[in-house]
Amino acid sequence: MQKTNIKEVVSNDTTIFIIADKIVREVTYLMKTSKTEEDLRIGFEKILSIYLEKLEINSFPKYEKSIFEIGKRSDSLHGQIIIEYEKPNIFKSKSAIEHAYNQLVEYIIGEASVKNQSLFLYDPKYIGVGFDGEQIFFVQYKGDKEKPKKEFDYQDFTMTGPYHFNNESCRTLLTFFRALSKRLLTPENILESFGPSSKIAPLVVSAMTDCKQEVTMY
Repeated sequence: MQKTNIKEVVSNDTTIFIIADKIVREVTYLMKTSKTEEDLRIGFEKILSIYLEKLEINSFPKYEKSIFEIGKRSDSLHGQIIIEYEKPNIFKSKSAIEHAYNQLVEYIIGEASVKNQSLFLYDPKYIGVGFDGEQIFFVQYKGDKEKPKKEFDYQDFTMTGPYHFNNESCRTLLTFFRALSKRLLTPENILESFGPSSKIAPLVVSAMTDCKQEVTMY
């Protein structure tokens, strides 16, 4: 049995606590100048990129990603986390929260359906995040993840929050990033990571060429 280094666990928790506090403070400053959804999205994504790097989390962000299944574009996709940005402070309105929630459920279903490689659907494996700069909520699938389905039922999704965006809710967000930022093993993602246009492709070709030359010499 592998032993867990307690000091390392405490250190990781402390790091997330400190970084969450810094993110919250920076978002507070950001909200003083953010007037539109776009202002918030651009500003928060910059903040996220800085601190996710400090946590050694590579979230493979994609912006305005088109989801063919539903004919819409998600604001921001980080691995298995979908963020829906809304106009600053708009979550004071219940209808705005409901709108953002419905959007996220549609995005999760759309992404899960596109990425599905079998005849049936199981666990969508995505988390939705609604954010207006002041409040944040999370959308998760709570249905039977083992039962095969032809389609997802909207009733099987649930929302936790909205919560005031503070250290605690920010830590929840960072915890999701740590757990779900990895890419799913889909043909699209594999091609993007290892295909002809990827960063690794020329390195592999160069290594194979060097190897071939060494074999030829002998």
